[in-house]
Amino acid sequence: MEKNNYYPGLDGLRCIGMLLITISHIEWMKSHFGMENYFTYFRNPAIGNTSVTLFFVLSGFLITNNLLK
Repeated sequence: MEKNNYYPGLDGLRCIGMLLITISHIEWMKSHFGMENYFTYFRNPAIGNTSVTLFFVLSGFLITNNLLK
């Protein structure tokens, strides 16, 4: 079995997903406590849901790749 299962190209996708989820949560909390939102676009729940789906797709890819090897 190969030990090299690391794909550096996926780090960028992980970073984008993590940032979108973090900003989405911060903006949701600000609106929950009545604070002003600067990024109203990120209050859309679809942004966070898309990021979670991205993580599931990445996990599915890595698990399937390991199973096929």
